Amino acid sequence: MIRIPFSAKALSAGLLISQAVFFLLMLRSNFIVHANLEAFINAGYLTIPNALVMPELTGLPAAFYGALFFTFTIGAGLCLAAMGLAWIYRRVFKASRWFLIITICIWLLLTIAVNIGGFSLAITAALVIIPPFVFFFVYSRMPEETGSHNRLGAALQVIVIILIAFAWFPKTDNDVFIDIRDHILLTNPAGKAINHFYYQYTLYPAKILKTPAQKLMASACLDGIEDQNLKSEITPLLIARDYLPINDHGHCDLYISQEGNNLHFSTTGKTVLESSRTSFLAAPGRILQQFSERSDSQSHFRTMTFFSLFTALPLSLFILVHGFFAILLFMIRKDFTRHAIASLLCLGIGVGTVFPLYFTSDNAMGSPVEIQAGLSSNDWREQRNALKAVLHASMDPLQFDIDERISSSQYIPVRYWFASALGNSRNPGAYNSMKRMLDDPHPNVVCMAYLAIGRSGRTQAIDEIKNRIATSDHWYVQWYAYRSLRQLGWTQQQ
Repeated sequence: MIRIPFSAKALSAGLLISQAVFFLLMLRSNFIVHANLEAFINAGYLTIPNALVMPELTGLPAAFYGALFFTFTIGAGLCLAAMGLAWIYRRVFKASRWFLIITICIWLLLTIAVNIGGFSLAITAALVIIPPFVFFFVYSRMPEETGSHNRLGAALQVIVIILIAFAWFPKTDNDVFIDIRDHILLTNPAGKAINHFYYQYTLYPAKILKTPAQKLMASACLDGIEDQNLKSEITPLLIARDYLPINDHGHCDLYISQEGNNLHFSTTGKTVLESSRTSFLAAPGRILQQFSERSDSQSHFRTMTFFSLFTALPLSLFILVHGFFAILLFMIRKDFTRHAIASLLCLGIGVGTVFPLYFTSDNAMGSPVEIQAGLSSNDWREQRNALKAVLHASMDPLQFDIDERISSSQYIPVRYWFASALGNSRNPGAYNSMKRMLDDPHPNVVCMAYLAIGRSGRTQAIDEIKNRIATSDHWYVQWYAYRSLRQLGWTQQQ
């Protein structure tokens, strides 16, 4: 008989509920984004994403795949917290009524607290639905303790988790995600598929998390300003900062109304900031930044999501993978032996995954001689590290002897670090190289080429970038292309 470990079963149930909650939230968010994009188009603006990608916003796959990001971060975190509380409630406090009352009070206070700065539908829905479901699922279905072997097996799992954490901890610096991408994901087909998924779908959930100032373009409604001369003065100041005035008022990130000589900055009917006309015209960037900070209702959601990314995600993956191995080993009749083997297999995967990072030299290449040696190496990792050093030292990569092994490398990290480093160059040939890399088959390389063009300040690229945005079918690539346009000094026109 195949027995699924209870922790994996409970977590899976919680993740399914989380996915349902976040799917609906993503679907709502995507429709709002789609409506804003239509308003931008009607107003004559260049939109990101473009008309080729926009239809995906109203489809179910984008909402489903986008929701997975929240499901395995904050959703997993809430599931694990509820599972832990349910275990404590039943095993430690023996279903004490007072413990349950205190837990419910803390849960209600937390739900209220995260909404003090402004109501957040996303985090409220997650808190109201996910923890209670998981708590009562675990409490009502938790199997009885069957002896010391179960406790020993659980202790072994905890030890394995600690060992995996110790293996990863020395490598969790500021570049950990870049190193994971370069040395783990982009070196094998499975990793490349994960990387592709990330760049294809993570901008959808990002829309929920961002403040107006963090958005690539935010919508602004100015109908509350009756003075047409004032409106004419304000409009270009907003556009220059990517707050784009629209006529469709279904949903605006910023509403500005006038009362005498004062301006009221509002979001969804709530005034969050007042400023005199003179103050805004003198320092629009400062006022808009204050508005963005004060209207931010997702700060707790972002914090919990980010924290869960480093804690709940790896822990939930361990529980699920451990449960998967325990099912595969169903032919082993003794529970302890089966779970012990599953734990050791998880240890092998956890340590084996970080293993490549320990054989990658992180020593900074400071001198031109060291950099040239790295560029001339037959090891793509040395080439990558050398190009990274060139970029961070603001050196011109074309001052070095670079051959086809670099510019046309079969290794994606080498190509995109080279593309990024080209932004340091003022060599006339650098621009042609950057343009050529805009046609690279991998979106990571294309994104870095756009970023390099923007950093290089070559304004002659503006028209070509706009044309490429119109024909691109990749939202992330368009996002980098737009940032490049803004770096080159281009602004939207109504």
